[in-house]
Amino acid sequence: MKPLYEIAEELQSMLASVDDGEVPLILQEQLDSMEDTLEAKLENCCKAVRNLEAEANALNEEAKHLARRAKAAKMAAERLEEYILWNLGKLGLTKADAGIFHVRVQSNSMPTVEFTGDPSALPPKFQRVKVELDREAARQASERGEQLPSGVTVTKKTHLRIT
Repeated sequence: MKPLYEIAEELQSMLASVDDGEVPLILQEQLDSMEDTLEAKLENCCKAVRNLEAEANALNEEAKHLARRAKAAKMAAERLEEYILWNLGKLGLTKADAGIFHVRVQSNSMPTVEFTGDPSALPPKFQRVKVELDREAARQASERGEQLPSGVTVTKKTHLRIT
């Protein structure tokens, strides 16, 4: 079977050869067979799209499952480290040999900073502000005919809907 783009090109060239709007019988037969081929090709492409979408969904679900497992393993490792640290502290040890491992209790290179209040109540020098494009505001400004800042474009695009 021909690729979809070749079928589309052939259909376009056949239709372009019709001068007065009348389609000769032989050309009509060719068009009918091409349209059947086009329909079958489009159907197969749509089936492939659905299969790829299903595979992507399955892979996303598997990725979520693996992420949960990875998080659980990381949390278990952190709990074991806390357990070791607590026991070494209880024994008053800062170093220990454990078979092929050497364990040491060390101070962090940077102190931990925590905050439990409302970040907007902090003085500005202790706040971090993230600036990003407000896409909805840009779309609305474009619809009102306002000039957009340099680098901002609003375009109407198309997409394929398979039902």
